[in-house]
Amino acid sequence: MKTSQIVNLAASEAGGYDNLGYTRKDAYNYVDKERKEQINEGDAATALAYLQAKCSADEHFVIELKKDDDDRLINIFWADSISVADYACFGELLSFDATYKRNIYHMPLVIFSGVNHHSQTCVFACAFLANEREDNYIWVLGALKRRLGGVDPKTVITDGDRAMRNAIQKVFPDATHRLCSWHIDKTITRNVKNHPTFLPRWKHFVSADWEPSEFEEKWKTVVEECSLQHNNWVSNLFDQRHEWGYAYLRSKFFAGLSTTSRCEGLNSQLANYIEKDKNLLEFFIHFDRWTRDRRENERHADFESIHRERTIASNVLVSLQKSGAAVFTKNAFFLFRDEVEKSACCIRLEIERSEIEHVYKDKVSGMAKVFQVTYAVEPFAMECSCNHYNYM
Repeated sequence: MKTSQIVNLAASEAGGYDNLGYTRKDAYNYVDKERKEQINEGDAATALAYLQAKCSADEHFVIELKKDDDDRLINIFWADSISVADYACFGELLSFDATYKRNIYHMPLVIFSGVNHHSQTCVFACAFLANEREDNYIWVLGALKRRLGGVDPKTVITDGDRAMRNAIQKVFPDATHRLCSWHIDKTITRNVKNHPTFLPRWKHFVSADWEPSEFEEKWKTVVEECSLQHNNWVSNLFDQRHEWGYAYLRSKFFAGLSTTSRCEGLNSQLANYIEKDKNLLEFFIHFDRWTRDRRENERHADFESIHRERTIASNVLVSLQKSGAAVFTKNAFFLFRDEVEKSACCIRLEIERSEIEHVYKDKVSGMAKVFQVTYAVEPFAMECSCNHYNYM
């Protein structure tokens, strides 16, 4: 549990922050002191020597350190050359998670990850931090920007931590912030204990393709049916709907990311490879083994994409499917093929043409909703009002 969460829980049990007898800063200072006293200097030196050896073997391996006034190590940021290259290619979407504590000192492990061309999770960089304070999040985001550079993410996914959110706004002010639904799932079970039907109904709000007005109307109905009108946590969740509801995020780029499965998957994988009682050196050794195994999956996907023939599944726009098969990875082609097949269900209602652009109004068979597709001639651009391709 994060220090901020411990303070919030203690305040709730005490009947408010005024009754705690200490401030949030006092709690952070105490935890920092305990961690600094626990960290073995020999372990830190050995771990750094291990990273320096990797630097010698990999000229593009990057490390950045932060020390306190007593010259004690408090933050470590690192990324190897493959991670640096992945960030250059896929860094427009950044998942920022600090909920892992896979070390004997309980230092937060930050993992920056994204989605590659096979729709697999790829890790861009990692860091150990002294605590979850805003200044440390600013430092680690700054390290990402300084060391990996060249790309500012369009969208950032986090667990909703306030300090993390503030740091993102300062370092990447133009990025769209999204809350990870997997982390919200876990907090719902704590904050809405007596209403078991709310969680499965909330999950529908995360992904449903509704207009905002429809979203809000349905939300009101669910809250009333679950008798949650006076639940402050549920009210705050609704206030943050622009950061988790597809109805509000579908025009933003997320590489088709399912936040639930990605975060849960990384947690599960790390637990299988790295036990919580590992010191820093042991952590780095096991972390490298986890990284090698993950990248073997990518190499396998590369082989499949290069050497396996794509299957054209129907007679719908066969030439277009063949063109896609020639340029897309295997996984991306399957997504593309599904969309091409669905286009056969579209009914063209109206066409407006000019020298500059063509506008098509379509509807899907069996649906009342009408979508507008705009095709600009020069410069070439295409856009659909469904925004599905923007999101993917």
